[in-house]
Amino acid sequence: MRRAWGVIIFFLISLGCFVAHAHAAKKEAALPYGLSAAEIAAVESGVREDLKDPDSAKFSGFVATKEPSSGMVTVCGYVNARNSFGGYAGKKLFYGLLAVPQINFIPIGLGGNEAVHASMCRDAGIKF
Repeated sequence: MRRAWGVIIFFLISLGCFVAHAHAAKKEAALPYGLSAAEIAAVESGVREDLKDPDSAKFSGFVATKEPSSGMVTVCGYVNARNSFGGYAGKKLFYGLLAVPQINFIPIGLGGNEAVHASMCRDAGIKF
């Protein structure tokens, strides 16, 4: 009887793994998205809100993707700005979500652990 339960449990776990894998495979790949001048300005404005010296910000490497099913636009890029000591801190990776068509950028990651930010960008289909 124990062996039968063991076989049933193994079967259910295997089935669960298969279903989870199939669900992950169905997720549509994000498509490259070209940012308009107004969208770039919104991204820059959103990132500047989190900086100590917003006027010193220098942006580079904007890359965006859009998920076909949800319409969600993810934006990643780099910003270099002055820190509390007045010196430039070096390029820092940022990522966030762009609300379209409202053109409103919500920064999610800036500074801190860049490996996490890079992982979030990769998950959105963005490669640097």
